[in-house]
Amino acid sequence: MDNLKPKLVFLDVDGTLFDSKSYRSAFKQLIVQKLGVDPASFEEIEDQTYNSFSIFEPGSYLSLLLSRLDKAQYAEELKGLIFSEAFLETFLFDDAVPFVEDVSRIAKVGILSRGDQSTQEAKIRRITGLLDSERIYILPDKIGSAKQIIELNRDFRVWFVDNSPEVLHSYKNADSSWKTILIERGEAKSYNNSSDFKARDLKEVLGIISK
Repeated sequence: MDNLKPKLVFLDVDGTLFDSKSYRSAFKQLIVQKLGVDPASFEEIEDQTYNSFSIFEPGSYLSLLLSRLDKAQYAEELKGLIFSEAFLETFLFDDAVPFVEDVSRIAKVGILSRGDQSTQEAKIRRITGLLDSERIYILPDKIGSAKQIIELNRDFRVWFVDNSPEVLHSYKNADSSWKTILIERGEAKSYNNSSDFKARDLKEVLGIISK
């Protein structure tokens, strides 16, 4: 009877909808231009701003960097730039908005991501209106929350799109009814049957979900 349940598509943010690698590169370049910082100093500070789940938080990074450089007076200006909707939306993958528009016609669309709540919400602000507001989960630990998230969504046929084989495997292992799709985005990943499908981009994902 699962086929009678409404369809729900969960999307990861970083690496699935949002080009986090390009964002981090541009983020650093912006700081170098504004403050004249030696790029070599970034690595040490960056390592210190990963939280216990290895999530890079640009806000924490910026605060620590400005404190070290005694340039706290630039905090508001730089935060206004790096978290502005205009800046962030340039790092959504080209297929992200069209995909969410298309898939929202055949399913509810939710977010299953990890990181700082306000940062992740800012990254996807352009598509927020297409999402089911009750199905947006931004967590410090997606794997540790798998059973809880699955239980909250028992009334749906769930598809989950993520770029992490480990995350997909944890959800599939916790509930075999979840359909999982590994998105590679030009970066070959260790598949090892960690998901039901793999796709190069969201156009391929739409083809899989629409069948």
